[in-house]
Amino acid sequence: RLDAKLKGVDASVGQFQRNVGNYSSALKGFGNELLGAAGITSAFALFANTIKNAFNLIKDFDKALSSLSAITGLSGKDLEFLEDRAREMSGQYGKSALEIVDAFNLIGSQKPELLKNADALQAVTDKVIVLSDATGMDLTNSASAVTAVMNQFGLGADKAGKIINTLAAGSLEGSAEVNNITESLKNFGTVA
Repeated sequence: RLDAKLKGVDASVGQFQRNVGNYSSALKGFGNELLGAAGITSAFALFANTIKNAFNLIKDFDKALSSLSAITGLSGKDLEFLEDRAREMSGQYGKSALEIVDAFNLIGSQKPELLKNADALQAVTDKVIVLSDATGMDLTNSASAVTAVMNQFGLGADKAGKIINTLAAGSLEGSAEVNNITESLKNFGTVA
């Protein structure tokens, strides 16, 4: 009698899975609903985390641009030029725009005369990225290598292409890596 009354209640609510002894199908349906809810919750958490990461990247990029502006003294169109170039170079080289702005900062701090010319700073950064890709070095070490040679020999931005080719060829033909060559040039460059 109780089972019949419960089936009547279920029918009025639109549920037809109640059967004495048929608990597995009822629990299976409940499990699927629970998994569906968990999936929605996971998807929402993933979406929220993605949005949070995107905002953090934007914030970090803006912070790096502010730092670049403070270091270089550039603002307005010159700073926008470097921001646009960072975004373009990001697509071209597969590096993040933030990494490229950080490279601008590093190169500018190691070769201060480049801070007065956004085109020259961008051109040297471009060559540093090429060296980084060719040698597998990170951008920081590549920037240090190129600017060390520039500083040691008093070379300008127009020689950055020759510098990276010479460093890469020296590493390929010799027994020393670019980092070792750069360290040697820092110590004995004027003698050379």
